[in-house]
Amino acid sequence: MVKPTILLVLVVTIIGYIFCIRCHLTNPKFCKSDGYHTFLNSAVWGAIWMLIATLTFWSYLSFLKYVGWSDGIVLGWLKSIVQTVFPSSTFSLNNLHLVQISILAFLFAFFIPNVLMSLATWLTGKSKRFVQAMAFKKIAHSDDSPEFTSIYYQSWDFGLPIAFTMSNGKVYIGYAFEGGQHLNDILVVPLRSGYRSEEEKRLEIVTNYEPVWEELESNEENQNGMDLSKFYICLPVREIMHANLHDFGYREVFSKYEKEKVEKTNKYKEPLLTVIADALRNVAKRG
Repeated sequence: MVKPTILLVLVVTIIGYIFCIRCHLTNPKFCKSDGYHTFLNSAVWGAIWMLIATLTFWSYLSFLKYVGWSDGIVLGWLKSIVQTVFPSSTFSLNNLHLVQISILAFLFAFFIPNVLMSLATWLTGKSKRFVQAMAFKKIAHSDDSPEFTSIYYQSWDFGLPIAFTMSNGKVYIGYAFEGGQHLNDILVVPLRSGYRSEEEKRLEIVTNYEPVWEELESNEENQNGMDLSKFYICLPVREIMHANLHDFGYREVFSKYEKEKVEKTNKYKEPLLTVIADALRNVAKRG
C-alpha cells in the first residue's frame, strides 16, 4: 500500500508541475529543465501553492466558525461522498481537510496562470502571444534557450531582418516569425534570398520578395489583407551555419569598402587563344 507521505509528495509535485507548465513566467525555463531540476521546481511551486491553499482554507474555516456554520457546503458534500463510496472506512477530519486543501491548490495552479496572463495583456496592451515571447526573452541569452534565440530579440529591438546562411550556401533574409521553445525549425517571412559565392563567400542577392508582397497586397482579391503565412520558409536549425542582422540601408556604404569581385576565368581560355594565334601565324608564313 502506498504510504500517505509518498502520496502527499506526489500530489504536491503534480500541483507544482501544472502551475510551472501553464504560467508564462515559469514555462520557458521550466520546459528546458530536466531530471531533478524539474522535480525540484515542481516540488517548490507545489509547496508554495499548498501553503497558499492552507491559508485560504484557514480563512474559510474562520469565516464558517464566525457565522456558526461548522461544516460548510464543501465539507458536508465531501463527507457524503466518502460515506457513500467507502461505507466501511473511516476518514478523520484532518484527512478531509487535507483533501480540500489539495483540491484548492489544484484549482489555484490551474487558473492563476490564466489570471496572470490576463493581467499582463491588460497592463501591456499586447496580445497573449507577445507576452509569452517577452517572457521567453529572459532566457534568450542564456544556455537555457535554443540556438539563435538571442538574435530573434535583437531583430525585434532594432526592427531589422535576419540573414540566415544555410549549410548549402543559400541565404534567406527576413523576419523570424515563429519558433517553439524546443526549437528545431524557424519560420521566416522572406524579404530577399540568394547565396554566398564559393570563392569569396560574397552575398549575392537573387530574389527580392517585397515587390511580390506589394503586388499581391494591391490585388483586388486581397483587399482585406494578405496572409503571408502561406509564404513562410521553414529553416531547420541544424542547417543554419550562422545568422546576423541585415540592414538594407547600409548595403551601399559597405559596398564602397568591399574588395572588387573576382571574375571567373576559363583556365582553358588563354592556352586556346595562344594555339589559334600560333596556327594563324604558321598559315600566314606558308602563304
